[in-house]
Amino acid sequence: MGRKKGIFYFSIFFISIFLAGYYVVRADYYMPKTMPADFAFKITFGVEGKNEINTFRNTITKDLLKGGKTSGTFTFTKEEMEAIYKKMKKINIIGHKELSPSPFYIQIGEKPIATEHWEIRLDGHYIQLENKEYANKKTTKDAQQLLELHQWIFELVKQKDEFQKLPDAREGFAFYDGQ
Repeated sequence: MGRKKGIFYFSIFFISIFLAGYYVVRADYYMPKTMPADFAFKITFGVEGKNEINTFRNTITKDLLKGGKTSGTFTFTKEEMEAIYKKMKKINIIGHKELSPSPFYIQIGEKPIATEHWEIRLDGHYIQLENKEYANKKTTKDAQQLLELHQWIFELVKQKDEFQKLPDAREGFAFYDGQ
């Protein structure tokens, strides 16, 4: 009887530890229901990733192509940040993402035509994502969702007076916003 009781208690202990570990791991895959107070993000994008939207420092950097780069300050309203957070939550931005095409479809030495790099802070946790776009390569569903989110955020930035005061790009490729 003592041995069966020991096995029973050991089993309960093992299951408890497993479930506690499962809960902690699973909790990391879900974003808080409401926007955390420390929510911030940075997106670098475009040809060579020279454009940047940075809510950590409230800055925007614009690639002027042959004219170098220029930066300015801006802020999103609380409502805009909540709307951005809601869209990130909808696509579960912190979940596992398949962003780049399979390496089997990329030729040796082939360089991406655009790179999109995200840094996100949520509730003290930092998440980094990188999406590379290659010529004539099909994008994944996750990459498309991320690109659409980035474009939507960029449209918000373009409406800001601070962005509109920045000089236009000079010669070369147009300002690449993923379209």
